[in-house]
Amino acid sequence: MRSLILLERVGVPPGEKGHDIGYSHLAVFACPACSGGQVEKRDHDCFDFEEVWDQYEWCVLDPPGMRQLADAVRACRRPLDPECRCAVHEALRASCRALPSSYWSSSLEADSHVHRVSVVVEGGRPVVRLVP
Repeated sequence: MRSLILLERVGVPPGEKGHDIGYSHLAVFACPACSGGQVEKRDHDCFDFEEVWDQYEWCVLDPPGMRQLADAVRACRRPLDPECRCAVHEALRASCRALPSSYWSSSLEADSHVHRVSVVVEGGRPVVRLVP
């Protein structure tokens, strides 16, 4: 998987130098092998070092949706900058934040759920939506 667009990121990921208690990200990743991708929401907290808590959600994006999203992301000059305030980042950030979230768990896989999403373009901006 490779990062297509980073919408939010706070902290340093667990396992990397400089990680300190919390980490979160909201991002879209592309899969070169299948031409699809995923929207990923992750929150991590290891405040109590005896028990680590994670909230992890990922949504599958099929190849046609991924192509449409990749085309839209080309309009952004800084797709891997979570501080970017361009129309593409703002539209995706808002629609991805609205995706379902699971409960916090002490096991990364325990409460993760897989949803399917599609991409629509509204007013020239990409929007991610759950597939019913």
